[in-house]
Amino acid sequence: MIMFRDTLKKWWPPKHQKATDDPAPPVAAAQTTPDDGSIGTESTDDMLARALIQHGVPSHRDGSAHVLPGDLRLLLVLEDHPSTTPGNHVVALELRAEGPRTDGIVVSSFAAGFGEGRQIAANQAFMKMLLSAFHVFLDALTEHTCSQCESAMTRWSGNDATWTAYDGAVITQQTGSSALLDTYLTHAWPALRRLFEQTQPKGLHWIGVFVASFHNEVQTVEVLLDSNPWPDATDLLSRQPWTPGFEYESARHFVIVMPEGNA
Repeated sequence: MIMFRDTLKKWWPPKHQKATDDPAPPVAAAQTTPDDGSIGTESTDDMLARALIQHGVPSHRDGSAHVLPGDLRLLLVLEDHPSTTPGNHVVALELRAEGPRTDGIVVSSFAAGFGEGRQIAANQAFMKMLLSAFHVFLDALTEHTCSQCESAMTRWSGNDATWTAYDGAVITQQTGSSALLDTYLTHAWPALRRLFEQTQPKGLHWIGVFVASFHNEVQTVEVLLDSNPWPDATDLLSRQPWTPGFEYESARHFVIVMPEGNA
């Protein structure tokens, strides 16, 4: 059974700026999430509504969807999953977005949460989503920009297409110092970007990465492209020079890659 102090840290790129060709996301200072109690007993939909208000983004409800300016529709889907640990609750939270900038395509990101009770698990999953994919969705799919928490913009080029990548924070969860982050930023992420540029067709794409280690071994490597498993990328990341520590650690990263011009 894995037991660890639940500590989330976010590594933000610099403030929103003109797209560059820099191949690797820079690293800034770490911050920890608020305690679970700061959320209280709100539903995830209430949490999302409050987060939009706090970011100065007007919205209204249309059924289960939160409708933002420009007709971007955000939808949260919370699902329960079985737990192998007695007394522990596991949930998966999906944030979906669809609007004019997605051209009818549903962009989505996932986060897992666990804890002693469904509310605590949902709180944790939402905080992961809030620190990572939420800001990328706002930056890439709306006109809104945050003054303190913007994703980095880099220009990616393929064989017949160019994109602007909205690069979110790398979120780490760990008990001590990070053993995964340096390898991810220095080796894994640049390699993943090169693979994308060499293989992907023009159009809108999004990438989700999750890496976890425990007992000096990388236990999980997952890469999703357009919400589907990306086997070539998973294999590529599995072969990186990881130096995992003994304690549990995980890193997650979410990026939306928007086509430029008619690409």
